[in-house]
Amino acid sequence: MPTYAQTFALIEGDPADIAAVRESIKLDENRLILQARVTPAELNEDLTQEIQPLIFDFNHLVPLPEDLENHSSTPWIVAPYEYNDYVQRYGEYGVITINDADWLEETYGASNWFDWRCKNWGTKAEAHGVEIYADKPDRLALSFINPWVAPVEYFDAIADKYNLTITAGVIYETEGFEVVYGDEAHFANNFNVSEVANKEEVVDLLSGQVYLDEITNYLVSYIG
Repeated sequence: MPTYAQTFALIEGDPADIAAVRESIKLDENRLILQARVTPAELNEDLTQEIQPLIFDFNHLVPLPEDLENHSSTPWIVAPYEYNDYVQRYGEYGVITINDADWLEETYGASNWFDWRCKNWGTKAEAHGVEIYADKPDRLALSFINPWVAPVEYFDAIADKYNLTITAGVIYETEGFEVVYGDEAHFANNFNVSEVANKEEVVDLLSGQVYLDEITNYLVSYIG
């Protein structure tokens, strides 16, 4: 199981550029089985309304090349003469020739979708659990959850492409809180970060003894 990070971000820019980012926030249709559906128009009308769940679709603005969608995250890379035998065993999705892998690496900087996403998004998957704190023409404040770390490489890509100013901090599942993007003072002017100490029972695996361990949790709230 991967560890997860919760990112808190303030994205600022011209209204047209913020509108492009807003289009990346979509309904997570896979999680709407027991929830009322709304149309995209209703969603974009007011992102602060209580509609869940949402995803932050990194692929919308920083799309994965189609050539990388046709293979698994860790395909077998084989010589051309081995290709047919491996396809019979693993299927076309799980096999790629050395020549094709070299071409993909040279063209896109990666030979599979997993490596490309890590290089261009900073994480392997889109974000879920999106919460919108402010939705204004020139700014969007939100939080979201994705594997491992904040998507710094994704922020780099959209900041350059759309001339955005981005400030972001992240709560790591196991490593506390850190401002990872933009100006720390600007983050502090828009988000309040507080530490809450809790005691949790921990079991020593060797002795079986139960003891209390002090755990620091972090709470982040938007104040901008």
